[in-house]
Amino acid sequence: MYYKIMPIDTLFFRGGMPFDAGVNFHTESLFPPYPSAYAGALRRGEKMAARSIKIGWNGMMIKDQPIFPRPLDMNFMDEEKLQKMELHPKPLGNQQLPYVLAPKEVSLGKKIVKNSGQDMYITQDDLMRYLFDQEAPSISTFNLDKYVVKEPHIGIAIDPETQTTIDGQWYAQEKIRLQSTIQLAVEAEGELSSEEGIIKLGGANKVASIQPLQQSFPIMEQKIEDESRYFKLYLSTPAIFKQGWLPRWIDLETMEGSFSFRKRKVKIKLMSAAIGKPFPIGGFETVKNRPKVLHLAVPAGSVYFFEIIEGTLKDVIHLMHRKNMSDYRETLGFDYPWYTRTTYCDRGFGYSFVGRVTREQGGVWADV
Repeated sequence: MYYKIMPIDTLFFRGGMPFDAGVNFHTESLFPPYPSAYAGALRRGEKMAARSIKIGWNGMMIKDQPIFPRPLDMNFMDEEKLQKMELHPKPLGNQQLPYVLAPKEVSLGKKIVKNSGQDMYITQDDLMRYLFDQEAPSISTFNLDKYVVKEPHIGIAIDPETQTTIDGQWYAQEKIRLQSTIQLAVEAEGELSSEEGIIKLGGANKVASIQPLQQSFPIMEQKIEDESRYFKLYLSTPAIFKQGWLPRWIDLETMEGSFSFRKRKVKIKLMSAAIGKPFPIGGFETVKNRPKVLHLAVPAGSVYFFEIIEGTLKDVIHLMHRKNMSDYRETLGFDYPWYTRTTYCDRGFGYSFVGRVTREQGGVWADV
């Protein structure tokens, strides 16, 4: 079931950075929140394990339509237009993968657009064109600046016994205020605290309203129907992998790996990747009053290109399309047996979509 979450006031999502009044006195709010934040918000009481709730897709909507981080295998044609980069055989050097991504040729005299792409998103329709269309059209992107406002808040510590302020114990927090047209959204199953009403979300006891969505999203129903030996895997949420930028089931030497669940299995080879700068994911355990273990995550929008060695594209779609492909599991770490339900992350990290590799993008490689 999909749910829409609308903040009643500002929001605050704390990371793993130390934060103490008078010492580490300034902290920024994370946004969008980590996928695991929803499990904590939706569970029934602190004594119930967060694992009793399964988190799938999670992100944001604008006017009840989901938006997605821009795919990192696309470069900017201008300030807002994106086009897919091309795959080329790797040049001489220590490049680990056999193919690299490069922008298409730029006309003489045309200025190359430089854009960091941070906080850039695309619509559901554009993501469907990017993933499933054989053509490779340009698509539009937009920034969250006009939808998300970051507000600084200054406070001072209070003595719990006297209820008076403590000299020198001031602090600064950055909080998030969302415009009315943008909402948070999450796919959740299990023993939820509420399917409609008020929930606590994030830090500082902030509250939000939650209600189920009656409609399903077209992007969640779309699949690739044709057969191919090649595909790409787009991460719509951050993923935590055992080998940094690589999942634990891929061999560092051969770049090959097998992924299986129940009676399905594929063997694939990593051919290229477009990966953003890693960032730390931690958080804070309110019940235990301590920071969570800090891990470096592959950012949302990253894309991996694979060749199928054994199995079919149908197997790949069954195993990886709309699945949480992240390695790390709370309480289990990175080491757990494949044959259990923990094959897939139940916290919403690494939610993936399988997409086509078009001839225009893949060139000779896609025609083999």
